[in-house]
Amino acid sequence: MTPRALIAGVFLGTSLAGAAAADLRVATWNVDGVQKTPTALAENARTMLSDVGRLDLLVIQEVIGSDQVASIAEATGLRHWAISDFSPPVSITGFGFRSLEVAVLSRVPIEQAVEWDTTGWEVSGDGHPPRVSSPEVVSSELPPPIPRSTVQPTRGFLRVSLANGLIVYAVHWRSSRGDGCSAPDLEHAANREVQAKGVVADAQDILADGGSILVAGSLNVQAPRLGAPRGHGSGGGLPAPERIV
Repeated sequence: MTPRALIAGVFLGTSLAGAAAADLRVATWNVDGVQKTPTALAENARTMLSDVGRLDLLVIQEVIGSDQVASIAEATGLRHWAISDFSPPVSITGFGFRSLEVAVLSRVPIEQAVEWDTTGWEVSGDGHPPRVSSPEVVSSELPPPIPRSTVQPTRGFLRVSLANGLIVYAVHWRSSRGDGCSAPDLEHAANREVQAKGVVADAQDILADGGSILVAGSLNVQAPRLGAPRGHGSGGGLPAPERIV
């Protein structure tokens, strides 16, 4: 099945009508990259662009390595990129779905990339900051934006600052489970709530100072008994684009 860009969720913060986001075309795409080579993902990206047209900003989920992101960047012309480093590589985890990352690819230069890593042994993560396309980009881990709780998500967020002033949050929230309010569904919903609270807490000062933010990624929110979570298609493919901002 032909891969297509999926706009799983795009939230726009204050001031986006201003210069920071003027005329930007944005997409978010779950690339399902666990078993795909960089070459295959580059070909998928070219097919995706033929569907949706030129993009200025692409937020992707389910990549497992910077080589995949670099290959997508080359195929799309979005040469400025950053990828989270939430998890150890597959060579350590032994299972691709335990090494999932998010990334931001941009036509506008990236000035800073920071992440909230919820999985590390240190308070601020595991000592491995986001990987970036240029050594000139400032890259670091953040202290937790909210107090630790008994609910500990496997991923936090990647926050990227663009040269035009826009702040981009890349997220991949815990997916819905089952077809109702089962124990697994409630557990995963609690994870999503913590992930969302982390973004809100981190973004408050940015918005209070008049900044512009965009939160994008796989939100994986589903009402009970409405079928598969958004982003899950049949036949291994992705649904058609829902929205281009």
